[in-house]
Amino acid sequence: MIVKDLEPQQHADPLRRAGYDAERQMAHYLKRAFAEDPRKFVFHNLRLERRGEIAQIDHLILHRFGLLIVESKSVAGQVSVNEHGEWTRWWNRQGRGMPSPVLQARRQLDLLLALLDDHTTELMDRSMLGLKQRTLSGVRRDVLVAISDGGRITRKADVPELVKADQVPDRVKAIIGAEQEKTFGSFGFTDAEMTRIQAFLRSRHVPAPAEAAPAAPEPTQTRAAPVSAPRRSPHARIARVPPQSALRRNGRRRRGPARTWRAVRVRPRT
Repeated sequence: MIVKDLEPQQHADPLRRAGYDAERQMAHYLKRAFAEDPRKFVFHNLRLERRGEIAQIDHLILHRFGLLIVESKSVAGQVSVNEHGEWTRWWNRQGRGMPSPVLQARRQLDLLLALLDDHTTELMDRSMLGLKQRTLSGVRRDVLVAISDGGRITRKADVPELVKADQVPDRVKAIIGAEQEKTFGSFGFTDAEMTRIQAFLRSRHVPAPAEAAPAAPEPTQTRAAPVSAPRRSPHARIARVPPQSALRRNGRRRRGPARTWRAVRVRPRT
């Protein structure tokens, strides 16, 4: 049963967009395998917060015997794990170290279980005629790291948690089947407990803050080039020319000294 679907997301960053595509691919496989199974509750992109810490869980499966986290990884080239458990991502024959996604998923699972432990009395039944509180101490805890279909895996050490995305449903069924075959000492949630836990997790989901859009570039302000005054030729000389009022007017020359003068530029003779 799909309790929480994968929300549509838009990412400007190519790496985050590739990561979302890997999650969508994994969600498709889990939907085909467990959408009609009432005994398995599937959550996609579950974000939980506890005491200031946040767990971003790609995929969570709540089943009769415990909790299983699937961490999706987008790998276009190759991922390798050496004998020391160190992870390397390869692209164009160049390797770059990366944190262990297995440890990352286990930290998310630890926070999830701590959050459930905080609310044990609300989520778990009481046994022995109500005299004893049931706890999560015996719950099964598993993690799987799903590599996208286009990626390749090179192992130099046994990493049972590392699988291709299309193999995850069969691995989940094998884990649950191994618990069902146990005849003694196997932990199991009651129907009421599973109903309360799936409703609790759905209510505690904290949506991620919206991704900020890239800031638009500020308009470039251009200043007009200052108009410079024409340069005066060093060979130019200034001649004083009387204004037109001092020249002939109506065929007669004006008498008396000119009142004003204006300067004009005269080119030198060559």
